[in-house]
Amino acid sequence: MGILLAAGPAWAGCYDYTDPAALQSAPRAEICVSGACETTAIQFECGNANGATVAYQNGWRVDYAGDADPVVTAPDGKPLEDRTALVCRDIDADACRFG
Repeated sequence: MGILLAAGPAWAGCYDYTDPAALQSAPRAEICVSGACETTAIQFECGNANGATVAYQNGWRVDYAGDADPVVTAPDGKPLEDRTALVCRDIDADACRFG
C-alpha cells in the first residue's frame, strides 16, 4: 500500500507530498461521488502499527484502523455514509486508497 508501518505504536511515518523537499510527485486520482468528479492528488500519508491515514489535496481523507473497514471522510468533514456512490480512478499508479 505504500504506507510506512512499524512494529511499535509510538513510531509513526509520514510522507508529505506538498513539502518542497519531497522526492516524488503526489500520485493523482479522479474521485467521483454520484457522478460529480474532481481530479486531485495525495497530500500526505501517515502510518504506524495501529493504522494509517491518507489525505487528498481536495479534502478527502481515508483512515484505517486495524481490521476495520476504512473510514472515508468527505471534504465537508463528514464520514461518507454510502460508499457505493464513490468511484476512484488512478491517474498515477497507487493513487486510489479507499480500501
